[in-house]
Amino acid sequence: MKPNWTTEHKEAVIAVLVKGLKRIQRGWTQGAMACTVDGRSLPSLAAGSPEACRWCAIGAITDARNTSVWSDAIDTLRAVVAARTQHSADEVQIVWWNDAPGRTQAEVVEVYQQALLRVAMEPTNEPA
Repeated sequence: MKPNWTTEHKEAVIAVLVKGLKRIQRGWTQGAMACTVDGRSLPSLAAGSPEACRWCAIGAITDARNTSVWSDAIDTLRAVVAARTQHSADEVQIVWWNDAPGRTQAEVVEVYQQALLRVAMEPTNEPA
């Protein structure tokens, strides 16, 4: 189902993706939603904890979980990864992609940047 891209909704999705991008730029991890400075894994519900200093692609935006904004941010990330990997978005699992051997922080940053561009380019469903 295509999101209802109102200006307000787009801004909310962009805000979630920007927050995730900033987190990934500060610190990135594999094999956990988030990690502390000493490398201790944090559960997904604690990824927004002040203890977290490194995040995976999903952990970086878990604060918005269980909202339509979260869902649309994840769907956009999946679409970008799908385009990069030549898979369908339905086949893409962001956690598996993030945790793939050889994956780099720079690649995750690029995916977030491309997702932000994709959302910004979406037309709104509001009357002119």
